[in-house]
Amino acid sequence: VKKTIFMCFLFLSIGCGFSNTGKNLTPVNNISIETPKDRYNAIFRENLNRKFKKLDQSKPNYLLKTNISFDTSETISLNKINALKFTKAKVKYSLINADTNVEIKSGTIYTFPALNSASNSLYTNEINIVHVKERLSINSASKLHLQLNLILQNSN
Repeated sequence: VKKTIFMCFLFLSIGCGFSNTGKNLTPVNNISIETPKDRYNAIFRENLNRKFKKLDQSKPNYLLKTNISFDTSETISLNKINALKFTKAKVKYSLINADTNVEIKSGTIYTFPALNSASNSLYTNEINIVHVKERLSINSASKLHLQLNLILQNSN
């Protein structure tokens, strides 16, 4: 009985290990990214460029138009004393085939909310909001990169 269970486990592990050998899972890296010229869109664009790692300087196959914005709301607090605020990033994107100028996919991505500090200092609160928005920009770039890789690999 033990030998039979061991053999079944061995065959299952070998079968699962070779299940993706025939698939082409090369990452797509020939994308041109357009964003507005503000600070957080620039951070977002640079992180996306790092994720896609453009290897050659040939004409891009795809054009990605993105725009990141932030929504800030207050959380529940007692008598509005030291109310925490949370910020969410919202990324609107449109992926276009550069050769045919046909839109492949467009949509919106939301991040999980990030809490801001509840300090008495206005300077500390402003700096904290800047850091939160920078982190959300980086997180949004990672989420969009993963989603675009899935979209482009499924379309090929």
